[in-house]
Amino acid sequence: MDLRNFRVGTERLVLRVVRPDDIEALCSLMTEGISRWVAAWPFPLTAERASGIVAPALEKAGTGHALPMVMVERSSTAIAGWIKLDIDGGIGDLGYWVGEAAQGRGYALEAARAIINAAFGELGLHAIEAGAQPANAASHHLLAKLGMHEIGERLVYAPARQRHGVCRFWRLERPVISCHAF
Repeated sequence: MDLRNFRVGTERLVLRVVRPDDIEALCSLMTEGISRWVAAWPFPLTAERASGIVAPALEKAGTGHALPMVMVERSSTAIAGWIKLDIDGGIGDLGYWVGEAAQGRGYALEAARAIINAAFGELGLHAIEAGAQPANAASHHLLAKLGMHEIGERLVYAPARQRHGVCRFWRLERPVISCHAF
């Protein structure tokens, strides 16, 4: 399934698949404070390095194995952040970041809820996982708020820092709806 035209709307955001012309905006949003918490996005973020993230993600979207999206504010049409779902074997790996100017507005939670609903609905996934560094209290709080439960720690390679680091992982199973015959 080709996911390159996939879109999800929320009350305040439009989540759409990233385009090459979004690279400049993504570069301007990336800061050292954001990069320290995310595995793939380095600081400083050059257009070349951003293209190295976006191009393979778009290829994977074309084969149905990724949903690399930007969070676009409905009110301003400005890109506020990034959210992605890598898809393998019916499981989605969730990742996200929000530009510093847009933090504190609940965008990450709003976007993650929308992606999870799409993952369990239209995409038919059976589980979502996400990881965060142990000291990233904000992400752990968000993952718990999404209804995820912690499943343990794993060593993860972070290309942004060119080293491995421990992350705490969380998981959410697709809800099972049971119907009873009367």
